[in-house]
Amino acid sequence: MGSFVYFIIAHHLPEQLERLVATIKTGSPAARIVLCLERSNPEMNEGEFQNIQGVDVLKNNTEGRWGDFSLVEKVLKALTWICQNIDVEWIFFLSGQDYPIANLSEIEKFYIESGYDAFISGVSIEDKRRCDQVACGKGQQDTGISGCPDCKSRYYYRYYDISGAVRFAGRLPLVRSLMKRFMERYSKNDLKFRIRSYPFHKGGNFLLGIRNKKLFSSGLKCYKGLCWFAMNLKCLEKMLEFIRKNPGYKRHYQRTIIPDESFFATILFNLPGLKVCNENYRFIEWKNHKAANPEILKNEQFDRIINSGKHFARKFDIKVDNVVINRLFEYIQKEQH
Repeated sequence: MGSFVYFIIAHHLPEQLERLVATIKTGSPAARIVLCLERSNPEMNEGEFQNIQGVDVLKNNTEGRWGDFSLVEKVLKALTWICQNIDVEWIFFLSGQDYPIANLSEIEKFYIESGYDAFISGVSIEDKRRCDQVACGKGQQDTGISGCPDCKSRYYYRYYDISGAVRFAGRLPLVRSLMKRFMERYSKNDLKFRIRSYPFHKGGNFLLGIRNKKLFSSGLKCYKGLCWFAMNLKCLEKMLEFIRKNPGYKRHYQRTIIPDESFFATILFNLPGLKVCNENYRFIEWKNHKAANPEILKNEQFDRIINSGKHFARKFDIKVDNVVINRLFEYIQKEQH
């Protein structure tokens, strides 16, 4: 029997990460923890974790930037390393701002006995309903309209940064006029080209998208959902094999917008021979479906968190509300004895 592996990506809040690691090691002493730290943040000192038995800190130099493929690349490198170096039975993908909200031994037992190979949330972008909790704000629901236009724009096109050209055009009246007409036409229609920008991006940015009909025209169905997952070794090996055998899949997503919300879900829901549960067992709350990030969970939400029937919750911030984390720690300690 292999190990349970908790793969954690952490960008900041090292004290909170230390508490998460300690909680996992207390609740599941035999588990392996694999950390991928944001190396550009000097606060994330890998030396704090290197001498803890059962904890591996990856030398991953890829800086995971929100909205582009770098985060997916970071995850893929880590998963490949885990597959090659650890006798893994199940792997949980967490962030440093997650926290378990139930007895870890009971959580692990649930996955062993579940009969599933993977747990991940996702919605086909051709469905007539919202795209999960990571809704783009334009998902259709009971309207008779097929598919989410914003998600189609994100994942059916390959994008190229034309911000420099747009800035240059702004200096020349004729070029500026032509560029404006082009952008007005191709930012609204589902044609071969699209113009759009990264959502929630504070600076001016313009992307030219070129429709890629080939990838999703051969039976592959595109999904959108949260990137957080749990999967067993069989699933992990089949997913990595799919990526190796289909380099065009990775090339396509390298130029999509917010690829982590589609890359893994699309593979898992399309791979034959896997039993995938469309549920990630994460407690997450959103202020509204257009929000860029979920709410920071606070003490007043404690009862909803522990009674949710989920296994992990996100996201927490020790600088915003430390009380809820302390209460969860005490609650889990009590549940585990």
